[in-house]
Amino acid sequence: MDAVSPIWRWALADRHCPCMIDCPGHLVFIVCPKCRKLAVVCDEIGMVFAEPRDLTKGYCGHWRDPSGGHCPNCGSVELDDFEYATLEQVEAAEFTRSQLIDVG
Repeated sequence: MDAVSPIWRWALADRHCPCMIDCPGHLVFIVCPKCRKLAVVCDEIGMVFAEPRDLTKGYCGHWRDPSGGHCPNCGSVELDDFEYATLEQVEAAEFTRSQLIDVG
């Protein structure tokens, strides 16, 4: 039997996705594999928000769609190639553990 490492998914604890009325989706942190731009994605709908601290700036594309857009920072990586952010990456962006939940 092969051991598989768990995938930890860190999300904002106090917010749900604003992509539609009463969306139950969590805003999960993702990161560009090239420039390390941190963003959040609705885990129900897939809408990506480039500014985790200011969702009023709107979404910048769709995560699980190959034509869903590119990194809003470097422009060279498609959003569907973003990875789940690690706790260290989220904390480096000055989010505290009390602001997060693990939606693993």
